[in-house]
Amino acid sequence: SKVFLRLLPELSHLTTFCKLWLGVLSRMEKYMKVKIRGKRSDKLQELVLELLKNMLLVMKNSGVLVQRSALGGDSLWELTWLHVNNISPSLQSEVFPSAGANETASTPGEAVPAES
Repeated sequence: SKVFLRLLPELSHLTTFCKLWLGVLSRMEKYMKVKIRGKRSDKLQELVLELLKNMLLVMKNSGVLVQRSALGGDSLWELTWLHVNNISPSLQSEVFPSAGANETASTPGEAVPAES
């Protein structure tokens, strides 16, 4: 993730950036499903979540991950949250606390929980 984040300004301008980013998210999803003996699975999941959160925050702060960002056709915003919600549904509200229910990407028929 360090290399990805260090090269983010250059990578984000590539026409293949969306495909690259979705590949990163796909691998993170796979790591979240890996079963290892003992508490190593928990440690791996915790590490993946921290890396993902850090990457999302850097992408947000650098202006790469913004709503209605159309890199490579489909919205990078929507595609990102489709994957991230499979990993950790609460992560979007942590990274973008001001994002309203209408602005989040949810799958059809999925209820978006209301904040109290």
